[in-house]
Amino acid sequence: MEKKYYEVVFEGHYNAIFGLLKGFLLGKNQNWKFYFSKHIGAKTETLADKIMDWAVLSNKVHHVVMEADFFNEFKKAITAFNKTKTRGEQSKFVHTKYIKSAKTIKKASFDFKAKTYGRPYGEEIKAMLKKLPAGVKLQNYKPKEEIHKSAKGVELYAPDHEYAFEASGTLSGSVMEIISLRKKLDDHPLVEAGKITLSL
Repeated sequence: MEKKYYEVVFEGHYNAIFGLLKGFLLGKNQNWKFYFSKHIGAKTETLADKIMDWAVLSNKVHHVVMEADFFNEFKKAITAFNKTKTRGEQSKFVHTKYIKSAKTIKKASFDFKAKTYGRPYGEEIKAMLKKLPAGVKLQNYKPKEEIHKSAKGVELYAPDHEYAFEASGTLSGSVMEIISLRKKLDDHPLVEAGKITLSL
């Protein structure tokens, strides 16, 4: 059964949120996954985020992709912790009021572009797009390959090239597969991977 993931929006300082999540993982001795959206190239900014940033003059809104089991256990533990404390004893960091929202991620997607004048690189990019993980779809794929035998031997900086390949498209699927695939494509020097869109 495929794991469920949430996009959780936290309000607070990055280090405090990261420390809480990491510490909870260590305490539970679990291998649950979580990613801050800004680290994986996911779109996050909403009008509400901008208003919040303007109001407090600092970036205190953080979007985090979390395994559902992780989030549910984390929220349950925080709720139980605060129930045992008086209002004055409650931590200013450990409180459910800092969890602004938690929405199920239905799927994720990103656009990409690629361009090369070297045939080996063109074949490499085509192979990457052909061997996609199960469940990942390639949509609006527009490859364009040109071979000009008359330009054979022309240097790469010349206006004509013996070989040219360019492509664009959209890749969509489960959030974890898309995070991994985007990193792989973005690490390639001739591929430009756009930001991940999370469908909630």
